[in-house]
Amino acid sequence: MKTAKERANDWKSRQRKRGAILLIFPALAAICILLLNACGKPAAPPAPPEAFTATAKIQAGQVQMEAALQQERPGALRAAFSAPAELAGMVLELSGATARLTYGETEREWPAEALPETGFLRLLQQALLQAQANAATENNTAAQRTEGGLWQLSGESGGYRYTAQLAEDGRLLRMEAPELALTVVLEYQANA
Repeated sequence: MKTAKERANDWKSRQRKRGAILLIFPALAAICILLLNACGKPAAPPAPPEAFTATAKIQAGQVQMEAALQQERPGALRAAFSAPAELAGMVLELSGATARLTYGETEREWPAEALPETGFLRLLQQALLQAQANAATENNTAAQRTEGGLWQLSGESGGYRYTAQLAEDGRLLRMEAPELALTVVLEYQANA
């Protein structure tokens, strides 16, 4: 049988253990809450740059094209074609409600809505504007982070689905619309 002193020491020992547990429990709970909040919803990718210059390599079915692509502000795109030879020198601009085509001495302007929504420039414009809007919202449902740290954004234009791959800094790297047999790869200039 234990003496009163031994029972008192046992009681003190149990109280110290309980005190340690009571101190550790809130710290563990706080760590768990922080971890759960960090993993709760995926962060949105950063917005694409408002202005950029890139080379666009376009595969549309069997046709391969190349164009110098510029964006001066969100939604204002300019594609100056260099390949194939039949398109070299043609410039297509899409800005707000206006589309403009320049080829040699000929220049034509018409409402942007007259361009097919399935054309590569309209799809690029849609993907870039969607990425811009997606970055501004906390409810990120369209973009998912890939294993390589890139972002994949899904969208639709003209009834056709597309996916866009964004770099960690928000630059659009690649866009595909499989139903249209369309792939666009963007290569940015060093200063962009």
